[in-house]
Amino acid sequence: MANVMRERGLIYDVESILLFDKVLSSFQLSGFTIKINNNKILRGLAESWDFADKFEQFIRTIDKWDRVGENDVVQELGSDGFTETQIHQVQHLFKLSGTNEEKLKTLDTWFANCETGRKGIAELREVFSLLADTPLKQAELELDLKLARRIDDNNSTIFEVALNEAQVLSLRNGGHYDEWMAAIGLPAAVAVERITLGAERIDDFLKAKDRLKVKNTSK
Repeated sequence: MANVMRERGLIYDVESILLFDKVLSSFQLSGFTIKINNNKILRGLAESWDFADKFEQFIRTIDKWDRVGENDVVQELGSDGFTETQIHQVQHLFKLSGTNEEKLKTLDTWFANCETGRKGIAELREVFSLLADTPLKQAELELDLKLARRIDDNNSTIFEVALNEAQVLSLRNGGHYDEWMAAIGLPAAVAVERITLGAERIDDFLKAKDRLKVKNTSK
């Protein structure tokens, strides 16, 4: 039953990614990236380098990486009691380069003895495999290992959509939360986060680039 639930959830993640790609490809955008990660990989990192007790604190801090920069995040982790070795491992993980599969192969080695991390890797590979049969229209798909979610219920895929031309412009993030239904006493079921887009952000971006065509409805 657990495997069935996992597979259903991953299919919904793939559908969400394809929907983002289809909708955003209809706009006059020069390119956008769907960044993807899995919370089990981050939990695996915490388990492997002995800071599982600080996991929520860790998530809150690294979630700021793209906004405040690496130096500020490193300083905050140090102030929060993370050791130099733990911080070094976090930096190493987040700076992995190469294709999505090359990153996953590196993670295979890192998490050889960590079941949680291996599960996260397997789920990401399944998502990539399902997407391989349906080419994306315009989106780039990037495994971003510093992508995190603060909500504890999210224990699988997480993703975020960003414009390539804007250094920091997140249009939407998402994922699925398998524990929500059980938490309120109902049978276990996959709960997929609603799919919405940052319409105001898209509007502001298109106006700034003079790509928004406004229909004149006046008579």
